[in-house]
Amino acid sequence: MEVLFVCEMNFERSPAAEYIAKAEAEQRGLLTIQFSSAGLEDPHYGFMSVPMRRSLYELGYPDPISHKPRKVTPEILSRQDLILCFTNHHVELINNIIGGQDPRVHTLTDFTGEKGDIPAPQAFMKDNVLSTAAMYLPPAWKRNLSAILGYVHRGDTEGVALIHDKVTRQIEGYVLRALDRIATQAQFRLDSPNV
Repeated sequence: MEVLFVCEMNFERSPAAEYIAKAEAEQRGLLTIQFSSAGLEDPHYGFMSVPMRRSLYELGYPDPISHKPRKVTPEILSRQDLILCFTNHHVELINNIIGGQDPRVHTLTDFTGEKGDIPAPQAFMKDNVLSTAAMYLPPAWKRNLSAILGYVHRGDTEGVALIHDKVTRQIEGYVLRALDRIATQAQFRLDSPNV
């Protein structure tokens, strides 16, 4: 079974999901399930985001230093048994590439029985007067203001790290639930020769 995670640039969310799924599948002995990731846009970087790599490492996952972002293609999509996206917009774009609504394509949240999108860490970062001013506040005040505003300044390394940690933990939770469902489906296929 082949599972593909898709986000915008294959720079943060989708490779995080890929490496979490690979590590967890190996730990569970699910060696027949292959995980990969790709992005909807041409990669702007030749590596995975450093804050996301750090977050994965702090959660105990191997460092995906060798990850090279790639763009999704019809050929990549054709080989997949399951395609998990991070937003409903990603699902629409993937279905457009495929040429119609495809039952293999889901959001990660829908696949795990929930609703909603998993936004990119950048959705919580802004470059404006309030977030810039917050960079120069004491840490406790900075956290309070960030909580009130709902975002941090891109230059606030502590705030950026906290956002990446939050998004990575959110991805981890969904990937673990998705892996439970994938493992059940894979076992059903193995146990049912007529399927």
